[in-house]
Parts: sequence; C-alpha cells; structure tokens
Amino acid sequence: MKALVVCKHPNKEDSAKACKIVEGSFEVLHEWKDTLTKANLEDVDVVVGIGGDGTILSASHYVEDELLVGVNSNVNTSEGALSTVTVDNLSEILKGILDKKEVVEKLERIDVLINGKSVGMYALNEVYVGHDKAYRTSKYNLEVNGKSEEQRSSGILVVTGTGSTAWYASAGQKPFDSLAKYLMMFVREPYSGRIYKPTLLREKVDDDGEVKIVPLVPSIVVLDSIREIHVKIGDEIVIKRSSFVLNRVIG
Repeated sequence: MKALVVCKHPNKEDSAKACKIVEGSFEVLHEWKDTLTKANLEDVDVVVGIGGDGTILSASHYVEDELLVGVNSNVNTSEGALSTVTVDNLSEILKGILDKKEVVEKLERIDVLINGKSVGMYALNEVYVGHDKAYRTSKYNLEVNGKSEEQRSSGILVVTGTGSTAWYASAGQKPFDSLAKYLMMFVREPYSGRIYKPTLLREKVDDDGEVKIVPLVPSIVVLDSIREIHVKIGDEIVIKRSSFVLNRVIG
C-alpha cells in the first residue's frame, strides 16, 4: 500500500519518529501542506498528516476515497481534535489499516462551485464568504432553501458538525453532532435598517439543499481558514454537502 505523508518538519524528533513508523509499513511519498495538490494523491491509499489540526485539515482538502490518519506530533502544544493518533499508538493504527480492521468515522464535507465549476477541494470545517477586505461590509444576494434576499453583513459561514465547535461556536452558535448529515448556514453580524431587514440568518442545509451567493462587491471564499479563492462581482457561488465524506481513521 502507498501512503502520502504530509509533514512540515520531518527532521524534528516527534515528527521524524512518526515518519519512520509509516515508512516501516508503507511505500511512502512526502509533501508539505502548503505545496500539496490533488496530483500528490494519485494512486495513494492512505494520507497521513503529521502535526496539528491545521496540517490535518489541509491534508484533507484533496482526499476523496482515501483513508486519512491524523497524527498529533506534540500533544503538549496541539489540542488534536482531528489528530487523535499519537506516535505511541501509530504502529497499531497502521497495522489495523494493513489488516483492513481500521476504525473509521465518516465526516460530512462541503463542496464549493463557482460559476458551475467545482473548486476541486472539500472543506471539512466550514466555508466563509465575505468581502475580500474583512473590515468592509459584505454585500450579496443570498438564496437558500427556496428563499432569497439581498443582504449586508460581515459574511456568511456554512459549517459541518465537525466545524461547528470552531468558528461557528465562537460566533455564538450552538455546536451540533460531528456526524450530522447536514450543514448549517449562518450570517455573521447582519445589518438591518429601513431598507434591509434580513430574515435568512440561520438555515439548515440537507439532502439536495444548497446555499447560493452572488457577491455585489469583490469577495473571497475561504475553505477551513486555509484555502482562499477570490471572486468577482456577479460570480455565482454554490455551497452544498459533498458526495465525498472524509474517512478519518480513529486513534
């Protein structure tokens, strides 16, 4: 089996030890999250992210059917919500994969299409859409669940259950089950006045539902606070549940 190892500092003690463990079980390719592309996953069976949750999130963006193993390289400095495997139990986890006895949780992800074309990545936590200058008001047409309106706000978040404990919760919203088969759309700091009285502020998106946003100002689409895509006035952004869940191996 072939594994892609995504790791920033393979020469650091904990990371190097984890890399050697993987190399003892798989044919290994190495890449760093900042230079990772879909092409790196060609013919790969397992993606192993070594580091903190940022590394694991970035590694997950191009994964489709492959297994993802998140290894926390330093449990003293990283919370490890996604990187639940440690150097101490990595060998056991990899043996389970080789024996096809791995324990996997299937996490919902988010697809983004711009003008009808997929961006080619899948968000695990959330997608943010807002003005490309964060200090300016986002202006856009929003359509969700068959309802539409023009809005002014600080931007829109669309989150999974996995991501609901992060930015979404920090914005005052209630987290929901990481295995929930739906997304939540939330408008941040909506402006309401004489002309604009928004009603589409928090909507559940499931089954074939989607969130459609057409920006009225230069805007940005951000996946998991990592991948940035700039969009123009009038571009159509569609956000929906992905058909590719993330097969995360539990440590």
